Amino acid sequence: VMMNDATKAQRLQEELTRAVSQRDLYIRELPEGKIYHTLTYGKNNMGSHASVLNPTERWKVIDYVKQLSRQVSPSAPDMDVSPSSKANKITSTN
Repeated sequence: VMMNDATKAQRLQEELTRAVSQRDLYIRELPEGKIYHTLTYGKNNMGSHASVLNPTERWKVIDYVKQLSRQVSPSAPDMDVSPSSKANKITSTN
């Protein structure tokens, strides 16, 4: 069966939407502490960012990534703790 360009474009758009949705679901469900740990110590090919991001900046990155993931599916709950208070908890226990 031959597909015209409009059908191909529509199918590609549907596949991309599904892929982005699955990625965003993964990010939304990923615990913030796990993201913080990854930013601090690295994981797989991603090295540590501890030397370039202080604890407050790491929490801001996490908040930003979570906000981006909620833009596609806004049903995710908002964060109830500010980045600075999270950073204070982390740094006060060290």
